[in-house]
Amino acid sequence: MRLESPREIQLPDMCNGELQGEGMSNMEVFTVALRRSKMNSAGLREKWSFTRHMNPSMCPVFSLGLRWWATWEFSKHEPPNLLDRTEYYDRYLLYTTNSNEQLLEKTQSDALRAVYDKVGISSSSLTHTRRRCGARMLEAKEVDLPSINQAGHWNESTMTSVYLSGHNRPALRAMSGFEKIKGAYYLPRATVTPTRHIGQQLFGWVDRAQETLNKRIGTDEQDLAGLGLIKCIKFVRKAFIQDLAIIQDDFPDLKPFNHSELFKGDLWKDFRKEVECAHYVAQENGTAYLQTFQHIPEISQALQQSAATMMNFRNDVMAQMT
Repeated sequence: MRLESPREIQLPDMCNGELQGEGMSNMEVFTVALRRSKMNSAGLREKWSFTRHMNPSMCPVFSLGLRWWATWEFSKHEPPNLLDRTEYYDRYLLYTTNSNEQLLEKTQSDALRAVYDKVGISSSSLTHTRRRCGARMLEAKEVDLPSINQAGHWNESTMTSVYLSGHNRPALRAMSGFEKIKGAYYLPRATVTPTRHIGQQLFGWVDRAQETLNKRIGTDEQDLAGLGLIKCIKFVRKAFIQDLAIIQDDFPDLKPFNHSELFKGDLWKDFRKEVECAHYVAQENGTAYLQTFQHIPEISQALQQSAATMMNFRNDVMAQMT
């Protein structure tokens, strides 16, 4: 994504969904649809997609969740009113004080430069640094050139820009830290669903808005776009909570751990143990699964189907209990 593109994102531009058949866990994809960019003067819809990373500290979904937590929970900015379309349709993802005003280019550049200085990155360019690094990361993973072009929206054809889904699976797998081959995606921490009580400790207004909008379905006031945005926010919230459980030992001074009661109770401790168990124990199983997949694909397909069935059963039981 180009440097100016994140500044263009508004809340209704976002959605999420699942790509099945990617491994022992389905690949949940976060997508942004933009009609405004440097190379898109015709106003065509461009889809930018990313998914959860194998390493929580490198996960873009976690970063988005941290941004929202800092904005809505820590800084106490007013969250979007999802019951009124006019209230959230023009809200930007990135802003300083007024959510209806786009973040200034200088503000973004200064913040990015400060990050580079903090971690010791020396670069004469801000605009193309991330895109260049992204392309080289895919190249290092031996992703083919057409997939890299599609992922970066370089030299797009009518077929890729109009008729295809916009989800380049080999690029998504590689950028998420997995092998580029189909079936390699395996995210154990995503199998542990936060309890309803834990989930509602963050962005609880989302659940209340969902209850109201569900009652409006079938009436003149129904808002499918609002429900879609709620689904997107809840996906980010779930991923954020799961990733926090993994990185707490490495980043104990991260602000959420010191400014929220959620992370101080027994419920969080129990949930964190469950996530850590799934994450660290299953990492070894994931390596064995990938080796099996590469050599005996028929067995891996059976394992994949069994894992999906067990995961669905577990989620059904957890939903009934909460």
